[in-house]
Amino acid sequence: MRWTAPHRAALVVAAIALPLYLIKLGAAPLVDPDEPYYAVPALEMLKSGTWAYTVFHGQPWFDKPILFYWAVLAAFKTFGVTEWSARLASALAGAGGAIAMAALAPRSWRARGMHLFAAIVLATSLEYAFLARAAVTDMMLTCFLTIGFLATARFLESGRTVAAAAAGAAFGLATLTKGPVGVLVPAVGLGAYAVLTRRRELVRPVVLAAAGAGFVVAAVPWYAYMVLVHRDLLVKTFLGDENLGRFLHPEHQQFPLFYVAVFAAGLLPWSAALPAGLLRAWRAFRRHEEQAPGGSPGLVFAACWFLSVVVIFSLSASKLFSYVLPAYPAAALLIAAYWTEALGRSPRATRVAAASSAVAVLAGIAAIVTTRRAKFADLKTEALMLAAVLVVGAVAVLVAARRGRLVALVSAHAALAVAIVLTSVAVAGPRIEDQNSTKGLVTRLQARGLDGDVAGAFHVPDVSLDFYLGRTLPRERDEEKLKAAVAENPKGLWVVRAEEVGAVAARLGLTVDPVDTASRRWVVRLGPAVGEAALERTP
Repeated sequence: MRWTAPHRAALVVAAIALPLYLIKLGAAPLVDPDEPYYAVPALEMLKSGTWAYTVFHGQPWFDKPILFYWAVLAAFKTFGVTEWSARLASALAGAGGAIAMAALAPRSWRARGMHLFAAIVLATSLEYAFLARAAVTDMMLTCFLTIGFLATARFLESGRTVAAAAAGAAFGLATLTKGPVGVLVPAVGLGAYAVLTRRRELVRPVVLAAAGAGFVVAAVPWYAYMVLVHRDLLVKTFLGDENLGRFLHPEHQQFPLFYVAVFAAGLLPWSAALPAGLLRAWRAFRRHEEQAPGGSPGLVFAACWFLSVVVIFSLSASKLFSYVLPAYPAAALLIAAYWTEALGRSPRATRVAAASSAVAVLAGIAAIVTTRRAKFADLKTEALMLAAVLVVGAVAVLVAARRGRLVALVSAHAALAVAIVLTSVAVAGPRIEDQNSTKGLVTRLQARGLDGDVAGAFHVPDVSLDFYLGRTLPRERDEEKLKAAVAENPKGLWVVRAEEVGAVAARLGLTVDPVDTASRRWVVRLGPAVGEAALERTP
C-alpha cells in the first residue's frame, strides 16, 4: 500500500493523533489529585526562576525526576499558564510515541503495513488517548520507552551500534522522566528476549558500552547534580519513599487481576484481539523464529516488551491503571499482527470482530442507561448520539471482518475510539469542574473579590487550589494550629472538607460563616466563638 512507507505512515498517524489529543485540550480543569501535582511545581519553578530542581510549596521537592516538569515549565513560559499548556507535553509525547511506531519499525513490522496499523491501534486506544490529554508523567515515560525499544529492534536487524546508543539515550530520558522504571523495564524485557531467543549480540561489550554511553549522556548529569546538592531528597524521598516504598507497600491497593481489567477496558475498542496476538507470539517462540543473528525482531520481541511491564507492576504492591501504559505500544503491535495475518484467512477473526462489536454496542447501551441517573439526566441527547455512532461502528467492524477488508476494519475501530474520546471531552468538562477540581470554586470566589481572603486549607490536599489561586496555599492538619491561625486572622476564609466543618468548629469553639461549596469542600469564614452562636450557621 502506498501509505505504508515509514514517512507517509508517520504523516497518517500524525493526522489522527494530533487533532485527537489537542482538540479542546484545555477545556477541562486540572483534575485532583494528580494533574496539579505536576502543574503547580512547574508554576513555582516559573515564578522563582528555578530550573535545576523541582520546587513545591517553596521548597526543593523530589516526587518525580525533572524532565516532565521542564516540559511543563517550558510550555508555561512559551504559551502562558493554562490547563492547555500543562497538558501539552503529554499530548506531544502521545503523538510522538504513535508516530515513532510508524516511522521506526523494523523490517518485519512493515510487512503488510503492520507498523502503520499498530500505530493507529496505539493512538486510538482509549486509555492511551485519554492519558495523552492529561498532565501526568506516564505518557512521556511511554514515549521514551517506545523509542528505546524500537531503536533496539533496529539494532538487532542492522547491528549498528549507533542504534544501541540511541536506545540507551531514550531509556536515559525515560529514567529522567519517572526514575528507575525507565531502566528496569528495558532491562527485564530485553534480558528476557536475549535469553529466550539467544540473541547474544544484545550483551556484547561494545553494544552495552554504546547503550551505556547514551544513557549516561541523557540521564546521569542531572542525577549527579542531585547527589551533590540534594542527596537526602534523592536517596530517602525519591528512591526510598516514592519508588521502593510504593513497590513494597500498597499505597494504591487493587483487586486481583486488576491489570487484566485495565487492558480489557483501556485497549478498547481493540482489546478483543490481544489474547490472540499473545498466542501468536507464543507460537512464534515455539518455532524459534527470531533466533537468527541479524534477523528482524517480531512477535516474541513485542511479547517480551509487553510482559516486562505487566510483570514488574503486577509484583508492585501499589497499582494504578496508568502504571502499565508503557505496555500499550507492544500490545498494539501484537493486535496489529493478529489482524494483518488472520483477517480473511481465519474464521476466528470474525469471532474476534464480533466480540469488539458487542463491546461497542454494550458501551452504547451503558451510555443510555447512565442518563437515567439524576445527575446525568441532561445528557440524554449526547448519550443517544454516542450510542448511535457506536452501533454504526460496531456494524462496520463486523462487515469489514466478514469481507476480509483490513483497512475498513481498522478505520471502523479507530472511528469508534475517536467518537468516544471527543464525545467524552465535549461533555465532561463542566462536570469535572465541580466534582474533581476546585476551578469552579475559585472562579466564583474571584468573581466576588474573595480569592485574596483565602487563608488556608484544613485537611484538604487539593493542589488545584494553588494553581487557580496563583499562590501557595498554607495547609493545616493540626487543630490547635488552625485555631491559632484563625485567632491571628479572624476574617480569613478556610477550605474545609464538608464532613468536618461542624465537628472542627465544635471542638475548637469557632464561629462558621459558609461562603461557597464544591466537590465536597466548603469555603467558610472561621472566627473566634461568640457565646452560643458558634454553630448557628454551620453548613
